[in-house]
Amino acid sequence: MRHRRPAVGGFTLIELMIVVAILSILALLVLPKFGALVQKSKEGSTKGHLGAVRGALRLYYMDNDQNYPPSFSALSPKYIGNAPPLLYTAQHPLSETVDDLPAMDPVSDAAHWGYVPAGQDAGHFWIQCTHTDTAGTPWSTH
Repeated sequence: MRHRRPAVGGFTLIELMIVVAILSILALLVLPKFGALVQKSKEGSTKGHLGAVRGALRLYYMDNDQNYPPSFSALSPKYIGNAPPLLYTAQHPLSETVDDLPAMDPVSDAAHWGYVPAGQDAGHFWIQCTHTDTAGTPWSTH
């Protein structure tokens, strides 16, 4: 009398190849969307930092008899902490540099933060970048 071996369950090579192909197609569809979401989140962080610094400038202005700080570093640490906010524009390297400038220059592409401490543009804080964000808006207009 012969004993039959029980059937061993498993997947065939063709079935495994089909699963791998389907997973590859799904990955190709999802990865570009994920990359765009990461870029948008970094841009949102930069815009949030911009709003926070502008708020700190308003607080300084109100606390100091309607005078803006003589330089950006005068906001530290009481109003913005010890480090300048991180600037991300996707077209330039990350930067924490803040330029104290005599006037606002919306066509500057220095890829730094810009701050005007005195004069006609006193208190302006903006992004010195002429490139656009993912919505197509030039960074310098934020």
